[in-house]
Amino acid sequence: MKTRLNDQIMSARLLKEASDRYRDTKMDQNYQVDAYRVEVTKRQLQVSKHQRLLMRVVRQ
Repeated sequence: MKTRLNDQIMSARLLKEASDRYRDTKMDQNYQVDAYRVEVTKRQLQVSKHQRLLMRVVRQ
């Protein structure tokens, strides 16, 4: 009976470790996606700033 209980405890631990690893991976992926979005937004802002500067130069 004791070995069966130990087996259940071990499998529960393994399951928890696997779910923690999965959660950490998902969080890491979300973080990477957020960082990518921030970079894209920065680039868009730079482009629009450059476009405004060009329009100002063209008008003169």
